[in-house]
Amino acid sequence: DPIYVLENSIPIDSSYYLENQLSKPLLRIFAPILGDKAESILLRGDHTRTKAVVTSRVGALSAFTRRKETCLGCKAVLPDSSPLCKHCTVREPEMYQSELSKLSELENRFCRLWTECQRCQGSLHEEVLCT
Repeated sequence: DPIYVLENSIPIDSSYYLENQLSKPLLRIFAPILGDKAESILLRGDHTRTKAVVTSRVGALSAFTRRKETCLGCKAVLPDSSPLCKHCTVREPEMYQSELSKLSELENRFCRLWTECQRCQGSLHEEVLCT
C-alpha cells in the first residue's frame, strides 16, 4: 500500500516494480508481435542506458567570482549589506510595501495549494503525504 509506505518511511523496492509491474506486462503485450526477441528488444540495449552529465560549481573560473548584494530597486551593486542604494532610499516605504504585497500573494497561493492537497488527501487535519 503506497500510503502505508509513505507514512512509515519504508524505502521503495524499485527493482520489484520495474520487473513485476512494468517488464512482465510489456512482455505479455509485445511477445506475440516481437516473438522470442521481445525481452532483448524492449528491456536491453542502447535505448535503456542513461548518461549522467556532471556540472561542477567548483572550477577554475568560480574561484574568481563572488556574489555581490544588489539594490532591490535599481539592481546596483551595494557596498554594504543594506537592501537599497542611497538613490533608492527615498522610495523605501514604497519598496517595502511592494515586497510585503509580493509576500502576501505568495502566502495566499501557498495556502490555496495546501488546502487543495488536504482536500485531495481527504483530511484537513492530518499531515499531507504526497504520492
